[in-house]
Formats: sequence, structure tokens, C-alpha cells
Amino acid sequence: MSTVSEDIHVLFVDDDPLQLRAVARALSGSVSVSTANGAREAMDVLSRSRIDVVISDLDMPEVDGVELLAFIRREHPNALRMMLTAAPSLDRALRAINEGEVHRFFVKPLDIAFFARTVKSLGERLARLRRQAERDSREARRDAFFAWIDAHGPAPALARDPRGEVFVDLSFLEAALRASGAEDALSLLALGPASE
Repeated sequence: MSTVSEDIHVLFVDDDPLQLRAVARALSGSVSVSTANGAREAMDVLSRSRIDVVISDLDMPEVDGVELLAFIRREHPNALRMMLTAAPSLDRALRAINEGEVHRFFVKPLDIAFFARTVKSLGERLARLRRQAERDSREARRDAFFAWIDAHGPAPALARDPRGEVFVDLSFLEAALRASGAEDALSLLALGPASE
């Protein structure tokens, strides 16, 4: 089984190199971390990598954090977005929430331990949700397969137990394949040689 660090990819965006290094150090080992020195560099990282969580400083030159997170909301809607600022205000928080759909709002100076716990917890939650979605998808495909078999196949030849395991009545299946003219499939099922 893979670890959270292999599953969750975080992009941290700030124009302060010291903050970038501190956050990368704090998150290493719990999630995979990429850093970007500003919004333009972040957009480049996003164009090359799958990112699950973006944490952006609000006050950056050229493109501010709200504009960046609004862009990410449009172009990468599955990435969770978080904001970080040294100058919090209700207006700025509301703008970040409304335009960037920010899920968390952190204030500088950053409590690195609290920040790391929060991101790790979120990463674990995302990993659980991803595993559940994969299980749900497999189950839906399996159910669709059996619905198709029930509608088109030799249904009495196949049965499922409550756990989803399939049991095949090989003699019934062989007879059904011979009766339908699909004797060439017998060799694929290792039921015997196909008719010449």
C-alpha cells in the first residue's frame, strides 16, 4: 500500500524563499511538496504536474494569491485551495473564499507545526476519499459487467455470492457456447478444443 506522501501532491506558492524552504521542510515525509516562487511559476508547475492541494500566499507581485486561486479553481477544479497571508482582513478572506473557493485560511507568522498537522490531515482525508472512489468505481464496473451478462450472456452459467465472487457452471457454459455457435470460445476458456 502506498503512503500518503506518495499519494498527495501539494504545491506551496510564496514570494518569500525562506517561507518556501520552511514549509517544504515541515511537510516533507507527510506529503509530496513542490514549491513555486510566485504565481507564474505556480502556473508552470500546474501545467506539468498533478497537484492535489495548492497553498498560496495572498500578497505576491504581478498576480496575487486570490487571482491565482481563482485561476486554479477554473483550470484545476479538483485541487483543494488554501490561502496564507500576513495581513488578514474580513474583506480579503471573503474575496479568497468567494473567488478562489479557499478551504483553509492561514495567518503569518505561520505556526509551522499546526500548519503541517492540518495539511497532513487533509492529505490523509484526500487519500481516503481517492481510495473510496477507486473502490466505488471498481464496484460500479463489476455491477455493470454482471448486468450485461444477465442481459446478454448465458446467465445460468454464472452466479455471484454476496462478496461478489463469480462461480461458473462450466458444463452449462460449454453447452451454451456450442448451442450459440461460439465453439471457438471454448479454447479460450480451456474447456476443450474448438470444432474444426
